[in-house]
Amino acid sequence: MDDLDVRCPHRADRGPGCRARAPPPTRQLLRLQEDYLRDRQQGARSSWDVTILRPQIIFGEAFGSNMNALPALGVYAAVVRDQGRALDYPGGATSMSEAVDGDLLAEALLWAATSEAAANETFNISNRDVFSIANLWPSIADAFGMEVGEPRPPSLVSSIKVRQAGFTRCVDTEDMFRRLIASFQQ
Repeated sequence: MDDLDVRCPHRADRGPGCRARAPPPTRQLLRLQEDYLRDRQQGARSSWDVTILRPQIIFGEAFGSNMNALPALGVYAAVVRDQGRALDYPGGATSMSEAVDGDLLAEALLWAATSEAAANETFNISNRDVFSIANLWPSIADAFGMEVGEPRPPSLVSSIKVRQAGFTRCVDTEDMFRRLIASFQQ
């Protein structure tokens, strides 16, 4: 458990809960889980196989999942349509990714569970194409029966109400980060 205790390794006082040496390189949780399964497999009395499937972003009918962007996208589209507007791209920087359809992943899971060719193997599972949300936005708007709007990153936080009530102080965000980083370095 000591390897996971990475609290305050930079502090000079090194009080309780701190350690003198630098933390080990971080490993992804999924890789740790894979290693655990393979270690258990080696020590097992009976023979069983481990197959690792690595999807990137899963899209499908998983309502109630905080990892599913589709319901949030649907709410956004419904609000914008109710306002009589085109579907503005809420964007930001364009990044590329790979997706997998939940039904395709289900087929891959069934295949992996029943195919000897999948035994003790690791597979990347995707739709076999690369996308960006910005490039998909016209198709998304079409699926909701809407026109494509302009790229407009929304402001999710407003400080107008507190200013109208009389609190007018503010902090420059860049200055705040500089100040906080400097205090952490002491």
